[in-house]
Amino acid sequence: MDAVEGFQLFVLFFTVGAASFGGGYGMLPWIEREVSARGWMTLADLTDVVAIAGIVPGPVAANAAVLVGFRVAGVVGALVAALAMALPSFLFTMALAAAEGRRRAARMLARVYTGVRPVVAALIAAAAVRFAAGNGVVRFRAWDVETYASATIVAAAFWLLAVRKAHPAAVMVLCGWLGWLMYG
Repeated sequence: MDAVEGFQLFVLFFTVGAASFGGGYGMLPWIEREVSARGWMTLADLTDVVAIAGIVPGPVAANAAVLVGFRVAGVVGALVAALAMALPSFLFTMALAAAEGRRRAARMLARVYTGVRPVVAALIAAAAVRFAAGNGVVRFRAWDVETYASATIVAAAFWLLAVRKAHPAAVMVLCGWLGWLMYG
């Protein structure tokens, strides 16, 4: 890893970490755009990273940062990306802890979160659509048997996660098995 690449990794994941309100899934479109623009990974590669990041313990965006960092620059890249991703959260949490008990700060933060929540939902939905379309899971023009099968898997996964509150790792294993049955 050269110094420029290391600096780019650090800046990318520091800024993603600083803006990751509401969880890592909302940051996936940003990560995808930046990683693609730099030629580090394709959308298909990043989808694999997100799948792995979603089934291992820990926050998805942090796991994705480690995997992208490793892909770009090996173990050192993974360490740089992990540190960069965690540092803003650490600094922000320390600042909040220092301000704990101040009602004005708490009210202001509650208002910020109220405004950010709908955006996070939209970011997550946009990421899902972009990943689905970019990987051929759905096609917006032509519907065929494969698209119907993929849409069925998407609907089943959504139902299991949203309604049945199934564990994401179990849903990923089940859907992987269904994909193997349907396409293997």
